[in-house]
Amino acid sequence: MKKVLVVEDEQLIADLLQKKLRKEGYYAFVAGDGEAALKQIREGRPDLVLLDIVLPRMNGFEVLSELRKDEELRGTPVIIISNSGHRAEIDKG
Repeated sequence: MKKVLVVEDEQLIADLLQKKLRKEGYYAFVAGDGEAALKQIREGRPDLVLLDIVLPRMNGFEVLSELRKDEELRGTPVIIISNSGHRAEIDKG
């Protein structure tokens, strides 16, 4: 079973994504902030990370930067999820 980590601090959105992914046959788990996300990526080795940008403790771009520095984890696929819509964030992503 493929594992997907949902990194989202808005509980309602996290719950909806987790429920939908599980319904589709994925093992989905959630991290509510950037630091927890890095810990869960290192421990759980997800096949995909759905990563919000605006997060407490460490934002999504910081998480992505740390992930890409790690030899073992840099190949982990990441999809950025955000409702921000700011051109600068889109370009940076």
